[in-house]
Amino acid sequence: MYRVMDFEFCLYCPGSRMSMQATKTAIRSFALFYHELTPKHQRKVKLLIRCKDEDIDATREIVNREDVAKAVELRNNTKETLKEALTRSCVVLFPFNSSYSNVIPDALSMGLPVIALDTDDIREYIDLTSGLIVKEETPEQVITDFAHMLGILYFDQEVLKILERGAVDRYEKCFSWGLRQFRKPLF
Repeated sequence: MYRVMDFEFCLYCPGSRMSMQATKTAIRSFALFYHELTPKHQRKVKLLIRCKDEDIDATREIVNREDVAKAVELRNNTKETLKEALTRSCVVLFPFNSSYSNVIPDALSMGLPVIALDTDDIREYIDLTSGLIVKEETPEQVITDFAHMLGILYFDQEVLKILERGAVDRYEKCFSWGLRQFRKPLF
C-alpha cells in the first residue's frame, strides 16, 4: 500500500456523519487505547476526526476532557479533508450503527481496514477479512472493545497487513463490479 502518513498509526473517524454520542464513543475508545501506551508509543498514534462546523467546539471539549488533545486532529467537513484523512490513515474507526456510508467503499478501496459496530448493514460490506466488528452491548463495553481492537492492530502489524489486503479484496467484491481499475477512492 502506498500511504503518506505523518504518524506510524493514524486512525480516521468520520465524525461529520455521526451523532455526538458516537463521536464521544470514538474519542473515549481512542483515549483508553492511547493512555495505555508508553509516551514513546503515544507519539506514534493520531486520531483524525472530520466534524461539522457546528460540532467542533463540543468535540474539542470531549477531546480535552479525555486528555488526548496532543493526539487528535479535528477537521472540517470537505471532500479534501476526507481525501487527506484517508490518505494519512491506516484504519477507519466507524463507531455508529448507521446505514451505508460512502466512507466505507472509499476506505476499502485504499486498503484501510474498518473497525465498526456489528449491524446487518455493516456486515454486508465489512467481514473479518477486511476489518474488525464490535458487538453492540453496553456503551462501556463497546468503548473497551474498540480500544482493545486498536491495540491489536497497533501492536500486531501482520494482522494490519492482512486486513489491508482483505480491504482491497472486499472493495473489489462489493463495489468494483469486477472492474479492477477502480482501486482509487470514489470521490
